[in-house]
Amino acid sequence: MTTPPEPEKKARGHSMTMPPTRRRTRALVATILGAALALTGCASNAPGGDADDSSNGASTSAFPVTVETAYGDITLDEKPERIIALSVDFVDDLTSLGETPVAFSSDGFTARGADPDISLIPWMADKVSIDLWDLDASSDNLEAIAAYAPDLVIAWGNSIDESIYERLSEFATVYVPDRAAGTDWKATTTEIGLLTGKSEEAKEQIAAVEQTYAAAQEQLQGLQGKTYNVGTLIGGEVVLSPWTFLTDLGLVPADNHPTDEYPRLSMENVDQLQADVLMLVAFDEETTNTFKSDPRVVSLPASKNGTLIYLPIDFYGAAGYAGPANMTWIADQLVSFLEDSPLNQRGQ
Repeated sequence: MTTPPEPEKKARGHSMTMPPTRRRTRALVATILGAALALTGCASNAPGGDADDSSNGASTSAFPVTVETAYGDITLDEKPERIIALSVDFVDDLTSLGETPVAFSSDGFTARGADPDISLIPWMADKVSIDLWDLDASSDNLEAIAAYAPDLVIAWGNSIDESIYERLSEFATVYVPDRAAGTDWKATTTEIGLLTGKSEEAKEQIAAVEQTYAAAQEQLQGLQGKTYNVGTLIGGEVVLSPWTFLTDLGLVPADNHPTDEYPRLSMENVDQLQADVLMLVAFDEETTNTFKSDPRVVSLPASKNGTLIYLPIDFYGAAGYAGPANMTWIADQLVSFLEDSPLNQRGQ
C-alpha cells in the first residue's frame, strides 16, 4: 500500500457511518523496569466506591461489566477512577462522558521532543487541561504508564501489540477496541460508556452528533449527492486521502477518490480533480502556491462552484480522530466553508 507523506501529524481516515482505513504509525515503547512494576503493584488499588460513582453521575448498578476487546474479554467490577488514554480520540470520548483521564498521549500531534500544543486539537481546547498531556509518541512506555497507577488503560491495537498488552495487564485493566482505529467511533464511545458506568451519556452523545449532521445536511441541501475529493498539498504534489468525513454530510466520493491508499498527483495532472467539491489541506505553502497559480485550477469544477476549499492544517489531524467533540467540530467547520458556496445556494 502506498503511504502518505510523513509530516508531524499522522493521517487517518474519518467516517461516521462507513469504515475507512486509518493507520497509526507509532508503536508503544516496550521498556519496563521490574522495580516500576513492583511499585505499581503496591499503588494500583485505585480509589472507588459508591460515593465516588454517584458524585460524577456514574451508575453503580452498571458494574460489574464485561466488554469484548481485541485481546479477549475484560471485566470491571467497579468504576475505574484512574484512566490513561493513549490516543486523543479516547480523550474525546472520556471528556464527552464527563470523565477526565489522569494522563493522555498526544498520539502523533507533536513532533518528537516538541512541547504539547492544544491548538493542534481545537475540538478539545476547552475539554481537557494541557497539563494532562504528559505522554507522547516518543516517550510512551510501560514505566511511565505504571507511574500513574492506572486502573484502566485505553489504547488502539496499532499502538500496543499483544505482548505489550499482557505487560500492561499486570497492573491495569486494558481496553483495546476490537476494531481498526477509527472504523466505528459510535461502537467505541458505547463501550467506553459501559466501562465508565456512563452508558446513558454515551447514547445521548451519539444522538446529539447524529442530530448535528442531520441539521448540517439541511444547511447543505444543494450539495447532497455531489462528488468530492479531499487531500493534501505537500511535497510538490496533490496527495489524495481516503478521508470520508464529507460522506457524513451527504456527499459521495468521486470515481478517482481513494478508499485505502494515498495516490499522488503531480502538478501536471491537476485536471484530474473533477469532483464537484475539492478540499485540500494547505500543509506545504510552496506546493499550495504552485497549485493556486496553475491556470488549469481556475477551470476545475470546484473552482467554478465556489467549493475549492483550502483547509487549515487542523484538518490533517481532525480527519482521523473521531469522537463526539471532534465530529461536532468538523461538522461546524465544513458547514461554515460550504454553506454559502454558489453550488449549495443554487441547489437549495
